[in-house]
Formats: sequence, structure tokens, C-alpha cells
Amino acid sequence: MSEHIFQSINEHMLDSNNIARWCRYMENEEINEEKKKISKRNNIIQNKSESVKKEEYFIPKTRDKLFWCFYVALNGLGEFMKVRDKLFVHENETKYAAVDLLRNNKDKLKNAKIKIQDTECDLVGSKPISLAVLHALAISYSLSFVVVNDDIYYDFSYGDKCFIIDITKGQTKLLLGDQSEKIATIKETKYYIFPSKPIKAMSSYSAKEVKDIAKKLAIVVDDATGKIYNKTTLYGLIQSKLGKLI
Repeated sequence: MSEHIFQSINEHMLDSNNIARWCRYMENEEINEEKKKISKRNNIIQNKSESVKKEEYFIPKTRDKLFWCFYVALNGLGEFMKVRDKLFVHENETKYAAVDLLRNNKDKLKNAKIKIQDTECDLVGSKPISLAVLHALAISYSLSFVVVNDDIYYDFSYGDKCFIIDITKGQTKLLLGDQSEKIATIKETKYYIFPSKPIKAMSSYSAKEVKDIAKKLAIVVDDATGKIYNKTTLYGLIQSKLGKLI
């Protein structure tokens, strides 16, 4: 009995053995807590990486890249995967079917200053479709596209969901998913191209407006001495830059 009491008391005495035993448990708890923190941080990093990876896009490897961007926006990437083994046939069928829809929307196309006959010919012709044809298709199918090329953008907004088509440096890419934030940034920082008239006459702008356009086009607005170029010079630089992008 006395031995049992002594052993029980000994377990709670402040000696080196008990201190080492208690500290071991404390260290294990601290290690476990630190492991939980590290695991939580890793999960946060992983979730952030996954959110970045979730930005989906479609890069057509086809001849008519704009058309297939339009097709995926209209029908979804899944439908494209279903027909990818017979793209040529499906492309022609879809284009000829679209002609009837263009004709049914001739008033809307006319209001947008789109020539219907020219658009029909371009749509079913041998060459890839132009931005003008994409514009007509957006109107007829109630779709919205923001088309970006370097420092300029086109805005074909005729539907609820908006897709970004990036044609910068010759690579055509359709961005999928919610692009509302990116679209807002594009509209704030890049120069909008009105399809039928990319830039108005110089007399329509003030000197400040010309300077602002130049900045959106990433054009240097001053010379080597720091002197701001005059309106005429800046307007000429703008025309030159647009000529390379349009």
C-alpha cells in the first residue's frame, strides 16, 4: 500500500524525469499544432494555384481560328471535341446555316453598318472569317465578344455572357469562364476601336484627348528632351500604330 502511494506521489513530483516526460508531451502538442498550421498554409497555396489554373481558354489549331472561337463560344468546348474529327465538314455546314440567320437579322446588321452581301461572301468564302464577319455573327446569335489585339480592343456586345478573344501577336485564344474583371480592365486601359471608323478626324479631338489615346496605345508622348509632342505629331503616331493593329 505504501509503495503504491509513493509511486502515485512520485508521478507528480517535480523531478528531472517527470519534467522531461511533461516537456515531451508539450513538444508533441506544439509540433502537432505547427503541422496543422503548415498543412493549412499548404491548402491555401494549393487552392490559390487551382484558382489560377481554373482560367480556361481555347486555342484553335485550325485554319479559320476566329470561326472556331465563335463556335466554342456558341456551343461549348464539349461540342467542339465531338466534331473535331470532321472539322472541315462541320465548319461548312455551320457557315451555310448561319447565312440564313444573317438574312433574318438584316435590319440589325444594317444598323451596325455591316454590308450583308459582303458578309455572306466572306463567311462562306475560302478565306478565314474577318472581324466584320465575327461582328455579324455576334449580332445574329446574340453573343458578346471583346476582341483584344495588343493595346486596342473591339466590343461586340449583343448577349448576356461575354467572351474575350485575344489575337495579340498572331495567336488567337478564346478565354472561357467569367471574365468580367478582365473585361473591365481592358476597357479601362486599352483603346476602343469602333468597327466602321477606328479613329475620327484630328479636328474632332482636343490636344488632351489625342494625348490620352496615345497613352492607351503605349505611344511615347514626349521627345528625348521631355517636351510633349504636339497634337499633329501624336495623331500621326496614333494612325501609324493603328495601321499595324487593325
